[in-house]
Amino acid sequence: MISIIIPCYNASAFVEETLSSVLNQTYRDVEIIVVNDGSTDNSENEILSFKDRRIRYFKQSNKGQASACNLGISHAKGNYIKFFDADDVMDPEHIEKMVKRLEGNDQSIAFCEWGAFENDDVSSAKFSPLSNWKDMLPLDWLKIELKQYCDMLAGWRWLIPRTLLEKSGGWDERLTLNNDFEFSIRLLLKADKMLFAEGAKMYYRWAAPHAVSRKKTEKAFRDALLSTDLGCAYLLDRENSEEIKKICRKRYEMWLTRIPEEYRELRMSFRRPKEGGISKDDLI
Repeated sequence: MISIIIPCYNASAFVEETLSSVLNQTYRDVEIIVVNDGSTDNSENEILSFKDRRIRYFKQSNKGQASACNLGISHAKGNYIKFFDADDVMDPEHIEKMVKRLEGNDQSIAFCEWGAFENDDVSSAKFSPLSNWKDMLPLDWLKIELKQYCDMLAGWRWLIPRTLLEKSGGWDERLTLNNDFEFSIRLLLKADKMLFAEGAKMYYRWAAPHAVSRKKTEKAFRDALLSTDLGCAYLLDRENSEEIKKICRKRYEMWLTRIPEEYRELRMSFRRPKEGGISKDDLI
């Protein structure tokens, strides 16, 4: 069985389309765990309008995406875990092709194709294959991905054997922004291999108004920096090379440009090395 975990916060405008795409999968042995993370819109009614017994519904007060994902994990019964956002869309053969690619490889992770769309037009999604859209060792795969202008380490890219997720651990609930970066690097570096599920298409809704990536609070930016610290620490622990340092430098510089002037003190502290930790001054 595949456990598909969908955290949902104020996604009433999209969750019906998302759930319909998951229920329409050619691979039928799935459970769909929807965790309502304290939504204040009509998300609950939209979810409960579905009567399919494969949907299992849970709700909690607003604790964030990471907490909602971990709650989903705690209720999951499947041997494989798939995270999915409440505003995205799966191709009907998405799960089937990922399962076929991962069969017999419980120490590996399967990853999908993805394309972004805007203005609710799924047909406008553009799929742009990268040189790591193939089977690779995890660190080599990450090196290529993180050198891209727009890297994509979102948790929904992976089909994860449950045993591997238990080995790497769940989501870090301290993190509200850039949390996929820390989670995915930690997870992927526990795997033996990355396996490309060709044709397993996922349609990513670009910049939905409720998305975690649109958070602009000071805490959110602090969390993004902490996630960067942690993810880069995992990479450097695996390979302390000039290539990895350059990748980390790029990541820190990206966040430096995103922190607004109103958080000037945070921008200044960004350049101070952490006591006992990685020195960002050595990277930037």
